[in-house]
Amino acid sequence: MSKTLVIPALAKLNLALAVAPPEQDALPDGKPNLRAGWHRISSIFTCITLADELALTPLPAGPSRFSIRWAPDAPAPSPIDWPIEKDLAFRAHALLEAHIGRPLPVEVVLTKRIPVGGGMGGGSSNAAAMLLGLASLFEIDPTALPALGARLGSDVPFFLDLERPPREAARPALVQGFGERIERRSAFSSSVVLICPRLPCPTPAVYRAFDRQLREMHAFRFRETEIRSIFDSGQSLDSRALFNDLAAPAFEVAPALRDLHARASQVHTPVHVTGSGSTLFALADSKDAPSLTESLRRQLSAESAVLTASLI
Repeated sequence: MSKTLVIPALAKLNLALAVAPPEQDALPDGKPNLRAGWHRISSIFTCITLADELALTPLPAGPSRFSIRWAPDAPAPSPIDWPIEKDLAFRAHALLEAHIGRPLPVEVVLTKRIPVGGGMGGGSSNAAAMLLGLASLFEIDPTALPALGARLGSDVPFFLDLERPPREAARPALVQGFGERIERRSAFSSSVVLICPRLPCPTPAVYRAFDRQLREMHAFRFRETEIRSIFDSGQSLDSRALFNDLAAPAFEVAPALRDLHARASQVHTPVHVTGSGSTLFALADSKDAPSLTESLRRQLSAESAVLTASLI
């Protein structure tokens, strides 16, 4: 009987996020810019203990089989209504098969806990777990995985920390450029309270709202220095120093998220947006996290799932 490999696909938070204005249509030398409209970022990524689970069982031959389901303890399940061909884990499998030029027959069961569209990188983490798992099962050289991951999404390379075993969390990182510049560091020491609302906050719409703000590059450069300072600090984090340039655009796209953030902030601790939303988070000491979680649950009633996790 084939042995099943189970890999956790952890969620991430953007502890701080600076976003540059969109790339221009032409490069300084006048040549077309192939990344026109893209945005450079500077961000501190960290994994947290909320995780999906990818189970891979090798098959002797034939086509691979895929299934996706929600875990019973998923905080904010939603319909699995996307075609399997659009799923990033499925695409990662197909991409690695094409790269090495042979089939990689497996049975895949993806058990989800990370909310869809919550800004916590669930799809990217699933893709990375697929690449790492297949490389382990089929003894494939993993050195090409980050480049392959970048073809699937700019967040995927962060999760591909090749200095760690496949089942271990990627280390926190300063992620810059278009996601290709990754500088690792040791873990921060903090618990986190997650607020997972059941409302959409589409990433493309958030970036369009950001573009309407007409940000200047010099402002981005200043924010980069702030992020570097946070990244180079010790294990503890000053929650008051954290920020997200996509928070205001996310509130414009989803006014209900602005209202939720305002009510959550009444517990008198800084509340932040991760990624392009819609998940909110608040840092806390491990001893204070349970009481903060209960306070937020009372404040927000049943409209959002509120849970405690830890930074990794």
